[in-house]
Amino acid sequence: MGNHSDGTKAQGSAVVTSSEESEEQFRNPGLPPHRPRLTDVDPKRAKGAERQVILLFVLSMLGSLLFGSHTSASQLKVIFTMLTTPSPPANCSCRTCC
Repeated sequence: MGNHSDGTKAQGSAVVTSSEESEEQFRNPGLPPHRPRLTDVDPKRAKGAERQVILLFVLSMLGSLLFGSHTSASQLKVIFTMLTTPSPPANCSCRTCC
């Protein structure tokens, strides 16, 4: 590639090396310095954020359980049948396969 075993460098190498004198350097984009969040600095706020995430997970679980309890067995059977029954062909006019 760039360096051969005999010590000579190839002229048309695909490997690019960088140096301080290189003309193709990226300019500094001027991003502002990183500012730490309140939860990074204050342990009390970090604990509050942790409790908020736990609360959202618990609400999600309760919502799933409440939805599942309102769905009756007959509704689940209909949903299961709809999902597992193959659909009839588009050009079918009989009532036996539908």
